[in-house]
Amino acid sequence: MLSIKTVIMGTLILGITILGLNVFAHQQHQCSGDHSSHGHSNTEHKHTAQKTCTVMGGQINEDLLIDQDGERIYVCCAGCLGEVEGNFEKHSSKLRETNQGPEVVGSDIEQKTCPVMGGKINKDLYTEIDGRKIYVCCPGCIGQIEKNPEIYLSVMESVDSEEK
Repeated sequence: MLSIKTVIMGTLILGITILGLNVFAHQQHQCSGDHSSHGHSNTEHKHTAQKTCTVMGGQINEDLLIDQDGERIYVCCAGCLGEVEGNFEKHSSKLRETNQGPEVVGSDIEQKTCPVMGGKINKDLYTEIDGRKIYVCCPGCIGQIEKNPEIYLSVMESVDSEEK
């Protein structure tokens, strides 16, 4: 039976190896955030932070929000709060359809680096795996995570345990 320490070390080594290979590949094509040269359009897989109210369509007010079941939805005005609160799942689905969220809440660890390339994250670019937002540095990294979610969830869990 493998010890927990051995499993964690193996996971870390795997994550670091994958990260290193991705950094190497990224450097080989001298990426500037444009992944069209290797099969990704600049908008493919792009997920963005919520910018518009799901009720009225106006710009959100970040002081007006509803949290439910680990998710957060912003609205534009106090009049929209009741509608979202009473129909949270409907508005959550609406956000997913437009690739805007909803924001996942409840994590006390703030992600700082892209799990694919190791660079600084862009808070407007992320993918959601198993209910967790994973932020990335560029649109191409979203595709990498979505192709191999278990690898990157493992990398994120390793980072989380190191930061606690």
